Amino acid sequence: MWLADEVGRNWITRSWHSLVLVGAAILNIVDGGRRSKAARPPPTPNLALQSVLQSLPEAVFIFDSHARVIDLNKAAEQLTGQSREELLGAHAKALFSGVTSADIDVNPESIVSRTLRGEFVRHERRIFRSAANGRPVEVRISGTPVYYPSNQVLGALIAIEDVTELSDLQQQVASSERHFAVGQMTAGLAHDFNNVLGMISQAVYVLEMAPNRSESDHTMLSIIDNAVRRGAEIVNNIREYLRGSSESRIRVDMRRLLEEVLQLAQPILEMHSDIQVIHQVDEACEVYASAAELRRVFTNLVLNALDAMPHGGVLTIRCTRSDGRMLVSVGDTGPGIPSESQHKIFSPYFTTKAKGTGLGLSGARKAIEEQGGDIRFKSSPGEGTTFFVSLPIADDQERQDSRAA
Repeated sequence: MWLADEVGRNWITRSWHSLVLVGAAILNIVDGGRRSKAARPPPTPNLALQSVLQSLPEAVFIFDSHARVIDLNKAAEQLTGQSREELLGAHAKALFSGVTSADIDVNPESIVSRTLRGEFVRHERRIFRSAANGRPVEVRISGTPVYYPSNQVLGALIAIEDVTELSDLQQQVASSERHFAVGQMTAGLAHDFNNVLGMISQAVYVLEMAPNRSESDHTMLSIIDNAVRRGAEIVNNIREYLRGSSESRIRVDMRRLLEEVLQLAQPILEMHSDIQVIHQVDEACEVYASAAELRRVFTNLVLNALDAMPHGGVLTIRCTRSDGRMLVSVGDTGPGIPSESQHKIFSPYFTTKAKGTGLGLSGARKAIEEQGGDIRFKSSPGEGTTFFVSLPIADDQERQDSRAA
């Protein structure tokens, strides 16, 4: 980010004086400060000045003292999606009606009015939406006033730099840095977590050996023991995720795996007796994948579904053949995913939960894709959310592997 900001500062240092000279010459030629608002745009200034103006990569607008455009370059046409003829004579308020503040709370069109009052504006970030296509572009806007020899402000020169690509790159770098930090913490956390799981496992063993245990006690201890085993799998999965490797794929009985997932979620289901579970799995619902990865993915999907129904609802789990694939779905009747968040739901570190990490669904998608499958969802406000996981059918995939060998 330092490099990007330094580049921006260098551009201003190198070209600002030339921009001011261009703007001053053009404004003096047209004598913009003396024209009325109703006057037509002036003739094009001389070719030398236009050549300098058009060669600049940033969008440049030159305004007269009434905040109306009297000249611009090709980059300005491309930014706005409007022609030169449409932009000449346009008022700043209309031109910047599609601009919203990105990091400071001021009226976007006030940049021109502030510049016309003699203020120098530097690198103020905005989100620009062109009137032509509505596409959002992150920009940095700078402005400098142009003066008469008498020190009266003659007009304003506004330069707009598209920094969308730079902003995306900065976000990618920040994401990579977060991944690196997570990787550094993993070894220590995995070691400590395994120690905790080992103590719980030993305690369960001691309790299992104690006499006079009721059937319900044995059931709960069995659930705890299974949860410990799954916890150990999760630690191993984190290691594998960071190393980029994964467990070999085998034939997996989805009926049995989904029953294990529901057993893990049983304590939560018992706390919410108002949640109904619909479990429909075909007799021959076998896939070719990593059992540990699938267990992790579907446990996460089921727990997310239960979180979405704190006041009760219906949890639906289905597994059936569809278009030559095995389709597993996990649905809830919660409030649904907000429409503005749906395109980000699989993004790392994005979460709608107050205490969420934002790694559950991004990790789920990575794991499913590594198994040769795909994951998608359908969500409607007030009607709930359903995740669909498509996986290779065991027999078909084994035949393909046999032929490949």
